[in-house]
Amino acid sequence: MKKLLFLLTAFALVLSCSSDETSTPVTPPPAPIVKYTITLSAGEGGTVSTTGGEYEAGQTVSVTATPQGEYLFKDWSDGNTDATRTITISSNSALTANFEKRKYPLTLNIEGEGEILEEIVNAGRTTDYDSGTTVKLTAVPAEGWEFVGWTGAIESAELEVQLLVSVAKEISAVFQFDCKSITSEIPNWNDLSYNLFDIELPKNPNGQVNTDMFELMGNFNYGCGSAYVDYNNDGFKDVIAFENNFTNNIDREDGYTGFERKQQIRFYLGSCDGFKIDSTNDNKFTGLVHGRKLLIGDYNKDNYVDFFLIGHGYDRLPFPGEFNKILMSDGNQGFEEIDLDERISFFHGGASGDFDNDNDLDVFVIDAGRGYSGFYINDGTGNFTFNSDIIKMNLTNGMFNAEMFDINNDGFLDLIYGGHDISDGTREYDNTSIVHYGNGQGFNNNNFIRLPKSQINGQGVVTDFKFYDLDSDGLLEIILIKTGDDFDSNENFYKGWSIQVLKLINGDYIDMTSQFTDYSYNSNGNWIRWVDFSDIDNDGLIEMFNAATKNSDEYVEWEVKDNMLIRSN
Repeated sequence: MKKLLFLLTAFALVLSCSSDETSTPVTPPPAPIVKYTITLSAGEGGTVSTTGGEYEAGQTVSVTATPQGEYLFKDWSDGNTDATRTITISSNSALTANFEKRKYPLTLNIEGEGEILEEIVNAGRTTDYDSGTTVKLTAVPAEGWEFVGWTGAIESAELEVQLLVSVAKEISAVFQFDCKSITSEIPNWNDLSYNLFDIELPKNPNGQVNTDMFELMGNFNYGCGSAYVDYNNDGFKDVIAFENNFTNNIDREDGYTGFERKQQIRFYLGSCDGFKIDSTNDNKFTGLVHGRKLLIGDYNKDNYVDFFLIGHGYDRLPFPGEFNKILMSDGNQGFEEIDLDERISFFHGGASGDFDNDNDLDVFVIDAGRGYSGFYINDGTGNFTFNSDIIKMNLTNGMFNAEMFDINNDGFLDLIYGGHDISDGTREYDNTSIVHYGNGQGFNNNNFIRLPKSQINGQGVVTDFKFYDLDSDGLLEIILIKTGDDFDSNENFYKGWSIQVLKLINGDYIDMTSQFTDYSYNSNGNWIRWVDFSDIDNDGLIEMFNAATKNSDEYVEWEVKDNMLIRSN
């Protein structure tokens, strides 16, 4: 009975519990709150309005990046470029506001000739300068120029200045031509004419070519009847020039002698103020009808330069009555005119040098083979005696130009002469150029060699000789400047130009033009009268160039580079 009662009671309890659960629902516990941390910071040059903190997911945070001083807001580290932004919190994160300095241009100008070296003192360099950057500027004058000072954002006469770039700035470096740079040491006037002649155009005190003086000298007449040389020994180069006048339309039967066309010789003194007429000498002497070469040297040994004028002249048109002459220095900045009228011929070129080693300058003149070539032998005081027996006259047939130069480096001057390298046996001019070796007293008429004729057909007239060691092997190459030689048809007579380079190999000169230059012939335009070697643009390379202004269509220039003459204009 007790057992039954226990079971009934337990069953009633179970029913009671089941009934309670059905009538009262159970509430689940609340979800946990999720929070994230965001860190906001500012890079160099600014601040942020909040540094962040811990936020519940889904919350938003507004933040502003503010630049300071000379900085600008650039972007946030996540690439966002809004300075003020609202961020919805969804994860732990860190963001940095990036700033950059303002950049300002620094404009540099140059007045005159020179350059400005820039050096950053305390900041990096980009396209412009970061604001606050200190820049060191150094003025470097070009050769022959001097620094005057800085103008614009800074006023200073110091070569080196420092400039704080905090705003856009402009500054100029002012250079002026240093007049003292056009002064020069007095040359050794007792040197041979080849060494004394160099191509340099007359310059104003600002360093620019004086176009009036250059026009007077003649764009292609330099060395024929003019010179840019310090003839009064004051350190400034002066100008002497006369104009050729060789029109051919005057009939000799009218009594014409050639003198009517001779122009007066002009003299201009150079100084820091430019050029002025030399009243002592200007228009006091007559030039030549057709000047072919003007030699310079101290023939009377008074330490001042004298001028030996070589020109065409013979007993028929177009140049009758012409003769060579000398302007001999009087030792007091003036000249004495000496007419060498005892010998009149078609003198076309020549050279001066002490070929007989008696310590004075002699002169050789060449007349294209008419029998009047020869030497004016100096007695040491500028008195000359003509001698036509030193070399055989038949060797000068067809020769139009000459130089004295110790080509074989034995201490004695040699004679190099050339003219019409036609060599076809059918014309009056029928010989190639010659190197005639000197012996210190004269010239052995059996000790000479013929040079190869031009490989360019129709380019046989030699107008100039140069001697230069192009390949730096210790041996001088001979460089011949030539022009057109077809005087019969006159189609290319003295038209166009070519260069020929000869190298000494086993005692003979071999034509190696193609190995020594990339540009040796131009069939058009004017002929080249003279060339010279010099580093004319101060780039460390020697150039060979002709007597013309650089902006002229007639100007030609080669650089001596890699053992060659490389055309550079």
